[in-house]
Amino acid sequence: TLEMGLNNDTGALGQGGLGFGRQAFVGFSNPRFGRLTMGRHYSVLHTTLSAYTEGGLIWGHALNYFRDGTVLRLDNSLRYESPDFAGLSFKLMKAFGEQPGSSDYTLRDDLPHTTSLARNAYEISAAVPLGTNVLWLAYGEAEGKARAETGGRSLSLRHDYVLSKRTRLYTGYSVILNDRNAGFTVNSASNAGPAVAAGKRVAQAIAGVSH
Repeated sequence: TLEMGLNNDTGALGQGGLGFGRQAFVGFSNPRFGRLTMGRHYSVLHTTLSAYTEGGLIWGHALNYFRDGTVLRLDNSLRYESPDFAGLSFKLMKAFGEQPGSSDYTLRDDLPHTTSLARNAYEISAAVPLGTNVLWLAYGEAEGKARAETGGRSLSLRHDYVLSKRTRLYTGYSVILNDRNAGFTVNSASNAGPAVAAGKRVAQAIAGVSH
């Protein structure tokens, strides 16, 4: 699997200019033994959040705003996904660093308290059917573990108006209320969002058509 990200307005490479910056891995899978791949992967944390949020961890999701964007994808990684055991499965991942003896852990935070990224966060999201249309809602909160007032709250609403089986109109509004020392912003799935000063309220409205 080789995935390249291109910005459609300029043609420039996404993901920091990497040639295959989305996913780039090789491996094998077997229904009995599972799936083992090596290369550049989405982290286990990211794919877990994507699977258990109502809209797939995109615009409007509090957990997308509050997560640590540095664990979206990891280079030099080895990833294993188990087969299904009566509905139960698990994933393991190890990312090796560029230098001998170094490695990356997606769930460790060894930073000093003044710069720590450790936080607790939750989200409640729902898709409410309105005939053939959908009202989508999400609310979440984050709390920094190492520093005071480094959390925030987020509320998002989106309405999808279905024109046909393939075409729909949508409009939405998302707001983030940052604590005094927090600067969370409205991110897309790739964690790209405008930088904001600490403590500022962030709001964004969207409207469009998908076909």
